[in-house]
Amino acid sequence: MKEIFFIISFVIHQVIFSQDFNSINSNNVIAYFSENNSNATYVQHGDDNYLNLLMKNTSIEIIQLGNNNVVNYVGVNQQNHNIQVNTFGNNNSIQILGSNSISNGMSVEVIGNNKVVQIINR
Repeated sequence: MKEIFFIISFVIHQVIFSQDFNSINSNNVIAYFSENNSNATYVQHGDDNYLNLLMKNTSIEIIQLGNNNVVNYVGVNQQNHNIQVNTFGNNNSIQILGSNSISNGMSVEVIGNNKVVQIINR
């Protein structure tokens, strides 16, 4: 339970990193997320899995099964995007930087160990 709380706290921190921290408080944090239309759903099963999400107008679904898996997603845009990322195995790394109309509806699935996937959308 402590790990889930840490991950949720980290995701919230990453999403509001570029914002003025004094303007976001317990009274308006829900409105902030609703306004940005961001939604992250994730399932993690294993040890030392890591998520780093910086997103706006994005719906992302992440499944990490295995140990030492990393997903970094940086996709700040003005269009709504839906992305699915599945990782099955150990020591896998997925980096998705940027988003555009081509990446909308993208699904990334990594099966195996010690794999690296980098997607750069500009």
